[in-house]
Amino acid sequence: MPEHSIFVYGSLLRGERAHGLLGDGHFLAAAGTLPAYRLLDLGAYPGLVDNGGVAVEGEVYAISAQRLAELDRYEGHPDAFRRGPVALAPPWDGGVVEAWFYRGPMSAGLPFVGGDWRTRAQNP
Repeated sequence: MPEHSIFVYGSLLRGERAHGLLGDGHFLAAAGTLPAYRLLDLGAYPGLVDNGGVAVEGEVYAISAQRLAELDRYEGHPDAFRRGPVALAPPWDGGVVEAWFYRGPMSAGLPFVGGDWRTRAQNP
């Protein structure tokens, strides 16, 4: 069964409410992006936006094609979020990784300070 590498940065992180949706996904590494992104606070979850100067923290998982299709539905791909390649910072050298990018209006959320969704309780 082919595996896909995905970068999660919000509700799919370990300890977060939707982590169980990763099912039999295999944790590969904690990772951060290059400082080319930012997070938008959409309430119960964040949206990754690819026009910022922030390094976003998250985790990389290997998942099956079937699990990827299930997560695409959960994320609302390709309408609410689109899945695409994300640039991870060294020491990541595990090849191409994808993430779900927010496609909705920027006015639907609030700017998130920093790049680690797990710190949301500290955000103003």
